[in-house]
This record gives sequence, structure tokens and C-alpha cells, in this order.
Amino acid sequence: MSAEPTDKHSPQITYAEWRIPDPIKVTLRADFDFLVVVDLQKEYCHPKGRKYLESAREIIPSVLKVLEAFRSRGGKVVFTMIHFAPSDLRFKGLESRLYPRKGEWGYELIDMLKVMPGDLLVEKDCYDPFLSSGIDSLLVSKGLLPGKSTAVVTGAVTTTCVYHTVSGLFHRGYKVVVPVDCVADRSEAAQLFGLWKFVTLYNVVLTRSDLLEVL
Repeated sequence: MSAEPTDKHSPQITYAEWRIPDPIKVTLRADFDFLVVVDLQKEYCHPKGRKYLESAREIIPSVLKVLEAFRSRGGKVVFTMIHFAPSDLRFKGLESRLYPRKGEWGYELIDMLKVMPGDLLVEKDCYDPFLSSGIDSLLVSKGLLPGKSTAVVTGAVTTTCVYHTVSGLFHRGYKVVVPVDCVADRSEAAQLFGLWKFVTLYNVVLTRSDLLEVL
């Protein structure tokens, strides 16, 4: 697959090396596997959000399908929610992008994602939840164990917060599954590159929302 340059000054971009396998059917167990929904907050998914991403809004029906598959079997669901502090020295020079902020409208999860009793909410102040929250101990306390549990990761943005979530899970011994219609990025190239990195670096299994079964 390749993309044609938009004008004579644009470089030719080829994606031939970013080959990814076709999505496959995946069967999981609700008693020890779990779903992670990454940062589907109003800032990204609502047209009034300052960092609105249309593709993030487009994946919502597929994410809801996977969410229902887990909930119907009593499976564990983890929501991550990102917020930024303008005084955070890690993001010096990126101040214009430091949204959402905690307590603001954009920080809220989108209305379609109804948090239920038993769901796990993980608040983080950077892209990687494993650097800025107690997610490690939270997962283990709920019986979601490295070497035993598989995480299904959904949400946005594929090459940013989803990427860091996948990386963190992999490095702690969790198997990771990503439904390709449940993650979103800002361009086709970024989306494909992110999925390719998941497969080649982190041994991620790619599936789709209609190919995922929870028992």
C-alpha cells in the first residue's frame, strides 16, 4: 500500500514494510482476561473538544460492542483518563496541547461510556498509565495477573496513549489483543505504523470487534 504525494514538494511515502497480519478470531475468558478503554474522553471524541479526533468518534460503536461482550460475561473493564497540568515540566514547550485538564468538561468520559459498578477508573497525568497511576497493583488486586491474563486494548490515540498502554502491559507480562476497528489515530499512516509496531515489538494479536468472543 502506498500514498501518493499531494504535490511535487511532498515526499513519496511507502508503507510496504509496514505489513500487518489480517485480524483473526479471538476467544477470551471473562474470569481472568480484561478490557482497557484508553482515553475516550470528550476532549478527543466530541466535536467541541479542543483536540477532537473524528476517527476516535468513529470507533465508538465498535468499542461499545467489545464493552458489551465483556460486561455480558461479568468481565473486568478498565477506563484510563488523561489530564495535564500546565505547570508540568515534562511538557515544557507543549503548553498549547496540555488538554484536557482535570475537572474540565473535556476530561469527562463520553456519555456513551456508562461507567458501571465494578469498573476500574485509572487517572493519569501523562501518556503512560504505568508511570502515573497505581494501575499495576490495581490490576493484580482484581486477579488480573501477568503471565495469565490477556488485555484487550481499545481507544485513542493509537501511536500515543494506546501505544504506551500496550507497551506497559507487554513489559509487565500481559498478553495483548487489539481490535483494529477499536483504536484510532490522526492519519492512515499513523494508524498503520502503530499497529505494525504493536505486532513487531509487542507480539500483539490483531482482531476486530466482530471477531472477538468472551466466554
